[in-house]
Amino acid sequence: MTSTLKLYAIIGLVLAALAGIGVVYAKGRIDSNHAAQLQDAQHKVDAANAQIAQVKKDLAAAERAAQLDQLQALQDAKDKDQRNAFVSSQVPLLADPARSCFDGIDGDRVRNIFAPYPLASPPPEGAGPARH
Repeated sequence: MTSTLKLYAIIGLVLAALAGIGVVYAKGRIDSNHAAQLQDAQHKVDAANAQIAQVKKDLAAAERAAQLDQLQALQDAKDKDQRNAFVSSQVPLLADPARSCFDGIDGDRVRNIFAPYPLASPPPEGAGPARH
């Protein structure tokens, strides 16, 4: 009877040791999964922070572009007003302002109005109809 009791005690101790090993293994496995989840979450947080930083940079660039656009629009409006004032000042100098065809000095004045703003480059030599 004592040998049976010893056998049961040994089996009990072995089962207790196996249960302890199983508990330690399960705890390690849970900790490993938890660490992996934390690392994955940290990567997601880092990626989100990088996206936030990029959006802030893009927003700052867009604001700078909007300011530059606004300044350019003001400059364009000023240039347009100056051109309109110049053209308006040239109209009374024309010999006959009601005339629709310009020739002589009137044609030169009209050409000089638009001289700083060429509409097209001159044709290459030899292009176009022959002039006699």
